[in-house]
Amino acid sequence: MVTTTADNLVADHHMRVDSVTTKKKKVLIVVSNPAKATTVGWDVGFWGAELTHPYYELTQCSIDVTIRQPGRGSGDNGRSQ
Repeated sequence: MVTTTADNLVADHHMRVDSVTTKKKKVLIVVSNPAKATTVGWDVGFWGAELTHPYYELTQCSIDVTIRQPGRGSGDNGRSQ
């Protein structure tokens, strides 16, 4: 059987797609530090469900999830002390 150029292109495409889709997916979730809103003076931060619901859904799909806060160093793994 003689392989045509079109067959080579299709095989190359499948090889590239397969190599991309086999990489483990990663998601970064950034949560705000609790503070005061400058406009109204209320405490602000995040609702727990804004973090836990996507975290649960993503980890159930075997996606690596990293949680970070603005202004925190990389050595703390994003967790509050």
